Amino acid sequence: MPRNTGGRPRHILSTYVTILNKTEAGDKERQCVCKSCVEVLKDDAKLIVNRKERIRKHLASCEHFLVKYGEAAEEILGNCDIDDEMPPTKHRRIDG
Repeated sequence: MPRNTGGRPRHILSTYVTILNKTEAGDKERQCVCKSCVEVLKDDAKLIVNRKERIRKHLASCEHFLVKYGEAAEEILGNCDIDDEMPPTKHRRIDG
């Protein structure tokens, strides 16, 4: 299991994308690229913002991902919503 070096933990869909280095110092969002698209399209693969919602949307419509993983693709995309059930800690209400 990869070690977390601080910051936010990796989301479930990080396994299926390659995270790229920031291109400019002022960039807030990291870019990533779908591993299935890179295998087929090489350098023509489309960049995606490294956010779970954006990656899920791309993978759900990515024909290369669906061909590579077949029936397991539905399970992969279905399991990525598991951690959405708990609200982020900064939005939790603390009573008392």
